[in-house]
Amino acid sequence: MNRKRCLFFIAATLLWSATLLAERGEVVTPMIMGNMVHVNNKICASSHTVMAEQDIGKFTSRVTYEGSDPKYGKLKGKTLVFNQCCTDCIKRFKTQWKENPEAIMEFHGLK
Repeated sequence: MNRKRCLFFIAATLLWSATLLAERGEVVTPMIMGNMVHVNNKICASSHTVMAEQDIGKFTSRVTYEGSDPKYGKLKGKTLVFNQCCTDCIKRFKTQWKENPEAIMEFHGLK
């Protein structure tokens, strides 16, 4: 394989891997404390940007799940705390949560 083809193959593989990560999201280990669920997401809940470890917890959004999907029954009525990467994402997240909370929970691997 010549050098150009090899570089193209590597670039295509990296792009494909990044696309899969963006579609699948992450699998979190939430910390449940009474009625509060700290999602512990490392990918911004709004922009889907991977956050630096030192930035996790600096910006957060608190929302309550009131949906009827039985998959998330144990989260119903609980306050979920999602990490965000910036204040703009905090503002956008409220609308995103209202539109489809189940898609957000699915992206972060909540059950």
